[in-house]
Amino acid sequence: MSKGSRSLLEQVSRKANLRRAWALLNKRPGSRGVDHVTIEDFASNLPGNLRSIEDRLQSGSYSFSPARPVAIRKASGSGKRPLRIPTIEDRVVQKAILLRLEKLPKFRKFQRNPRSFAYQRGRSMKGLVERVRLQMRTHAFVLESDIIRFFDEANQERLIAELQPLLPDDSITNLIRDALKADMQRLFPKAGQGLPQGAALSPMLSNVYLYPFDRQLTQKRLEYVRYADDFVVFVKTHREAEEAFHLCRDILQRLDLKIPNLNAPEKPSRISLTSGGFDFVGFRFEKRSVAPSGKALQRLYKRIEQIMDSKEPFSLMERFLECERVLSGWYGSYGTVVDVSREVGTAIAKAADAAHALLKSRGIARGGRLSKNQRKFLTIKPRGPRKRASIEVRKPASRVAQPPPEANTAVTDRVRPRTDRQVVAGLGPGGGPDAS
Repeated sequence: MSKGSRSLLEQVSRKANLRRAWALLNKRPGSRGVDHVTIEDFASNLPGNLRSIEDRLQSGSYSFSPARPVAIRKASGSGKRPLRIPTIEDRVVQKAILLRLEKLPKFRKFQRNPRSFAYQRGRSMKGLVERVRLQMRTHAFVLESDIIRFFDEANQERLIAELQPLLPDDSITNLIRDALKADMQRLFPKAGQGLPQGAALSPMLSNVYLYPFDRQLTQKRLEYVRYADDFVVFVKTHREAEEAFHLCRDILQRLDLKIPNLNAPEKPSRISLTSGGFDFVGFRFEKRSVAPSGKALQRLYKRIEQIMDSKEPFSLMERFLECERVLSGWYGSYGTVVDVSREVGTAIAKAADAAHALLKSRGIARGGRLSKNQRKFLTIKPRGPRKRASIEVRKPASRVAQPPPEANTAVTDRVRPRTDRQVVAGLGPGGGPDAS
């Protein structure tokens, strides 16, 4: 490090870098860590919280809190996968570290691999689909595989060893090591340490960890496409596909990782004819078409059914809003690549049918006066007590001059605009504003 230059830790802890890290965080309302501090709580004293982080980073006293363990059911339905939810301030620090790492020249190679599409700026699912289809035109066979429990099994010390030569100094090495440690053993005794899913640093670090795998496949002139821990390799013959499987297995074993055998009873690695079609990252690739895979559609419809399940203690509006969030995310993944209007329409129809069944089960579809619980389910607030109407006796208008326009404006400015709630309740323009 040259004289007068800032250490990496000083760059991470600068106010401007911390403010940018906060601005780029995913601020889902109510999100929290083990300290129960929510996004809203942190934002309410943002300058003070960022100043506290800056001071502790610069003094070397900052330490990451244990992550909040959350069990998320796997898409395949076979068990659960662990998510590690950091505290809000830990998310800010991890994002601040990430922002500085991305600017280091030696990290650019992890963001420029044309065959890797996960967690990289400028890459999209559309680009992935186009590259897969391009390789399908010139290759007869495809090897499909995925790395078994990659985020749980990645060796942290190996990762740190890969990182150290890339950093200009060692001022944040211990900070990164501390960020990777998360106490998950109580909930997932077999989860291992690995890379904490849900942490801001994990996506980039996963590409750093798998860079030797990418490099060796490229050196062997193999055409492959990788998305995080899922990958496909395109070859000309079945024998080449078998050789590619053994090569991938051997490289990953040296990284303390595994892929399923070709004859594994569940989710095996597969060798297929590209002309016969195959599934990859939620898409079904056929010779002349691409569409969401059958499993992806089943997961979507099942999620809609779970949201609309009558046993869930949510109002009808809350269910619709969650369905909207799920469908928006699903459309963001698939709709920008292929036409999914029919699939989304089917999901909406399923939600509507489930809503009708819910209304019927609660006696709402039959009409009549709504009970308190029925109104709560429909997100209708109980009516307040009726106010007795007052009669104002007006004197006959006197023949005096009308007030000037300025006086009228002053009176109008004291009138509150109608709220969204009043609009929903059906108050039209003549509903009458409230005086402040």
